[in-house]
Amino acid sequence: MDKDSEISGGKLDTRFKKGFDPKRNLKGKPVGKLSYITEMDNAIDEYAKLHNLTSAQVRLDIYMKGAEEALKGEYSFYRDYMDRKHGKPIQPITGEDGGPIQIQGVEISIQK
Repeated sequence: MDKDSEISGGKLDTRFKKGFDPKRNLKGKPVGKLSYITEMDNAIDEYAKLHNLTSAQVRLDIYMKGAEEALKGEYSFYRDYMDRKHGKPIQPITGEDGGPIQIQGVEISIQK
């Protein structure tokens, strides 16, 4: 635990704190840098224009091709595209054999 961390009501206080933090990205995202989704949307729009299609038709083709490949057992592109576009599905955190996680021997120390 960082020396600057505070315990508030039995919980770790993770709210934003002013001051220097070497892990904090003070510059933010570079100006003009597009996200993956924006780049993909732009590429789909350009492809649609070049082939006299609508963006919706191109997206449908992408989904259909991904589903077709997934049915053959190759779903990496489809999974990656869907995860980036719609977010990853909820994944349970489980212990051995799918049961609950067993925690043993927890020791908490707070230094001042």
